[in-house]
Amino acid sequence: MPVSLIHYADSESGERLSVVPESSLLLSSADAGWKGIIVEQFRLPPMEPRENLLPDHLLTLHLSPSNTLEWKSGKQYRSRSMAAGDVCLVPAGVPRDLRWHEAADVLAIAIDPHLVANVARETVHADRIELVESHGGLDLQVQYLGLALKAELESGSLGGPLFAESLATALAVHLLRRYNAFPEPILDGIGALSRPKLRRVIDYIDAHLHRNLTLAEMAAVAQISPYYFSRQFKQATGASPYDYVLRRRIERARTLLRSGRFSVGEVAQQLGFSDQSHFTRHFKRLTGQTPRAFLQETAR
Repeated sequence: MPVSLIHYADSESGERLSVVPESSLLLSSADAGWKGIIVEQFRLPPMEPRENLLPDHLLTLHLSPSNTLEWKSGKQYRSRSMAAGDVCLVPAGVPRDLRWHEAADVLAIAIDPHLVANVARETVHADRIELVESHGGLDLQVQYLGLALKAELESGSLGGPLFAESLATALAVHLLRRYNAFPEPILDGIGALSRPKLRRVIDYIDAHLHRNLTLAEMAAVAQISPYYFSRQFKQATGASPYDYVLRRRIERARTLLRSGRFSVGEVAQQLGFSDQSHFTRHFKRLTGQTPRAFLQETAR
């Protein structure tokens, strides 16, 4: 059974407790190695949690057809009928007292406040962040990114930490755009990486295809923030950092397989894929054939 990483501090005792019963957890990023973000899917029974404080910003995407959510506002409870696709946000450190009377399927996304603060400094040059609590309503961007993260977990984290890190950064930017009490225009940073910076990054990628690269380390090579790096790298190459790294790995795999000196399993290991099956799925998706079929074709 997966173990939940999303916890809260009891507002009276300070005790660290699970947000919901562990038995309701269906899916978790606990073993995915993601930084700055936790993604978990729950099938929640009817509950009346105690008031608590969360250390992370918590987004919940409702997956059930309908249920009624109640939350404490002052001394009274307010309610809203929630439909599939509705989103709630409880910022870190805000007292949270929710209850619901029907079973509900939800996707919970906990985002580290430090990630949001770093993105804020990079994109709006502001230290003043106050996210506003929200209960219900469609948010198509959260829905799109949340379901992409869920699909990534269901695939066995095929994209690796780099893919999740990119989506986490996109979520942080969206929170600042839509839920910040002190909104500031996001600085787009349009423009491609300079040729010297792009060359340094590409050389770094090629030298480290054997392990999971992160957005932060590639941005550090270019000496710019991760947010601007993603945009400027895509402007320069036509591909996101994640897609570019994956394609370079598959290109290197074709070269290694063509040499005839390595098995499919050895190539998968050399290029940092979690296992041969993981490697085969990516190879077939990008080339239209399995590594074994490619080997047989080159041997003719």
